[in-house]
Amino acid sequence: MKEMAAAAKTIAGMFDGSQAYDAAAFKAAAETLRARTGPALICRIPLRVTGRASGAKPDIEPARPEFEALANHIGTLASAL
Repeated sequence: MKEMAAAAKTIAGMFDGSQAYDAAAFKAAAETLRARTGPALICRIPLRVTGRASGAKPDIEPARPEFEALANHIGTLASAL
């Protein structure tokens, strides 16, 4: 998760101008997001998080369809970068 946050921060910085554009860094950040979202992210979160030794918040469980849709959407966007 920390790698995804750092990658998103890198891309955001290049978009908002707070960071100089670096094609290699941008590509690496996009690849990090692509590789860690979609099915890769979905399978890291157990279907049932309640009562398990999981770092996932319990409110993910009832919102699972939305979580999966967002995880897949981020993967699609990262692939387009």
